[in-house]
Amino acid sequence: MSMLAGTLLSFGLAADPSPHQLFADSLLSQMTLEQKIQQIGNLPEAESLPLGQYRAGGSGTLRECGFSAVGRSITGIPWLGIPTVRQINGGNGIRGGSCSQEPVMTGGPSMTLAAASFDPPRVEAWGEVVGIEAFSFASQVLLGPALNLIRTPYAGRAQEYPGEDPFLAGMVGAAQVRGIQSQGVQAQLKHFVGNEHEFQRERWTAVVLYSGAGILMDPLAG
Repeated sequence: MSMLAGTLLSFGLAADPSPHQLFADSLLSQMTLEQKIQQIGNLPEAESLPLGQYRAGGSGTLRECGFSAVGRSITGIPWLGIPTVRQINGGNGIRGGSCSQEPVMTGGPSMTLAAASFDPPRVEAWGEVVGIEAFSFASQVLLGPALNLIRTPYAGRAQEYPGEDPFLAGMVGAAQVRGIQSQGVQAQLKHFVGNEHEFQRERWTAVVLYSGAGILMDPLAG
């Protein structure tokens, strides 16, 4: 028995695999290396676009979905029963998504303003609106809310964050997640810590010292 296996057993973490794990292992055994890379690459492909018409932002006209090179989707593998997963961004409402022109969406309060309400039920209701619109735009995952604390006035995306109090941030963040997920959309929390500015966002690394033993490094935190 390896040292790792012994350690896992001592903590009760090496129990028999669950049915979900067995199913995942079965899928992986049938996938090629290229398919495995494709499933984690998050690269948009034309065949993953949603069908039907939607009301486009700006013009407000009905149109078909056009390919967007910056869309975020994972194309499914039908013969393995793996569905396509589309992601859309959060913020003051939904934005981005799989189509080249963003949809008409409901503009809401910034996360900072929502937190300042000190009213989690109201924030949860706002999360329901965001979830409804993400679902109606054929997206299974909403990238948000963001929970990074505002620790500097120079934070380029501070309006996305719920202030500077960690307890309040957790309360309103959880409320928004409940609202979003009540509509059948997965909320993907993001920007937990260290995302303090946008200057050269692709060229800097946040190093956060914390009490205990170690350093938390967040490469390309932006």
